[in-house]
Amino acid sequence: MRCFCSLKQCMGLGLTVSCMSKAMAALVETKRRNTAIREGLEDKPGGVVSMSTMWLVSQYILIGVAKALTQSDR
Repeated sequence: MRCFCSLKQCMGLGLTVSCMSKAMAALVETKRRNTAIREGLEDKPGGVVSMSTMWLVSQYILIGVAKALTQSDR
């Protein structure tokens, strides 16, 4: 299967997508933290925040795409 770009371009694109996944993780963590504070769980390390795990799907998809693009064994 042929790639749509050169190896270096795919790796660069993969690194860019990886940075985007880290930014997405930061946004999700900010949302989680604000929700925990609003629910009064700020000082309760064992507390459970009422957020869906679906918030994590977008960053995991981006991590998978980044990993696929940065593989150098093609």
